Amino acid sequence: GTIDYPTKMGTVRRLVSLLALFSVVYARNSYLVVAPKAVRPGLKTRVAVSIFQARSNVSVNVALTATQAPNSPLASASIDVAPNSDAFVDIKMPSQLLATYGTYWLNVSGSGGSTFDNGTKVTVESKRTSLFVQTDKGIYKPGQTVRMRLIGYDRELKPFTGKVEIKITDPDSNLMANWLNVQVADGIALRDFPLASEPPVGTWKIEVQGEGIDQTQNFEVDKYVLPKFKVTVNPPPYIVSTDKVIAGSVSAEYTYGKPVQGSVVLKFYLPTYGRNDPPTYSVTINQFDGQASFAVPAANIIALQSSSSSSSIA
Repeated sequence: GTIDYPTKMGTVRRLVSLLALFSVVYARNSYLVVAPKAVRPGLKTRVAVSIFQARSNVSVNVALTATQAPNSPLASASIDVAPNSDAFVDIKMPSQLLATYGTYWLNVSGSGGSTFDNGTKVTVESKRTSLFVQTDKGIYKPGQTVRMRLIGYDRELKPFTGKVEIKITDPDSNLMANWLNVQVADGIALRDFPLASEPPVGTWKIEVQGEGIDQTQNFEVDKYVLPKFKVTVNPPPYIVSTDKVIAGSVSAEYTYGKPVQGSVVLKFYLPTYGRNDPPTYSVTINQFDGQASFAVPAANIIALQSSSSSSSIA
């Protein structure tokens, strides 16, 4: 908008693009004011003021007014600023401030060592609390329990305390759970939702509403599928009759990288023709955790062969 700059030589008019900038002139008796373009009901709004080369201290007043009553400030605060210095003015917004109630203006005026009076239009953000909805998993299987956690804080990053409503709907928008007046204490609330043995598969929705909060979080329900994993056996490339020990390693991990736990059975055998049950030698590794080494007496393996010296490990 167009802004007036009182200076020693008269009033200077310039066009300033207002992000949060009221006015600035780097000359005698000039000033700079920076303020947010949006305010929230019940919270403090900080305005930064800089005074350049004033004759003496400047008394700065910040006031919030409505278009319907420009001469009746809804909130105001004042501070004295010395020449060539900066200061902050904190002004508390009224709790009943409504975004639908016309237009609001933030006016900044100065008197004493420098005289000015300017303002800019501000918007009202009704949201006073930020809230996050977390689940312990992204995908659930039938019969599992959905564990939810609500984390809320206000604009000043202080824990939110209040009551909210929590709803859970299935993929067909059927209401499956509804908690009324859930108390959020010190910014946290917990809830559990057990799934049925045969729930509808697809995207489920968690909705949280109340005290200016309207938050949604999705989670998936899918049928149980056995996890896939890969087993790798690293045997020696060959064995000879003079070997005393045959050593190697085995590893197993799921497709998502987690190690497989349990027991591993290694079976050594020689391919034979004409029979489906060749002689085998087995080794069991208990308390397997993704990777293990093995060492077996070579004589036990060599004993499986009669005339052939080749061997195979499975």
